[in-house]
Amino acid sequence: MIFWVVNYYLATVAGMNYKVWDVGTVTVGDFTVYWNIKSKSWRHYREKVSKDSTDDKQVRTNMNLFSDYIKKEIEKRMNNVPYVVK
Repeated sequence: MIFWVVNYYLATVAGMNYKVWDVGTVTVGDFTVYWNIKSKSWRHYREKVSKDSTDDKQVRTNMNLFSDYIKKEIEKRMNNVPYVVK
């Protein structure tokens, strides 16, 4: 009986320690997303959005502009979602 209690205790403590370690070592890579962009979406972006985003002072690639566009769209949609915790 003591063996089972000690084993349960050690497993529980190890699980909690892992969660504390995981939260304490959050990196950008933990939030990286691999996303396949459909050809239709890319064409829409090239035809409609990228023409309005020209920046004469700084030459940027289409992928950098597209990345910024996607970030802004996601942030705009996330701001419309009600907060879970305020």
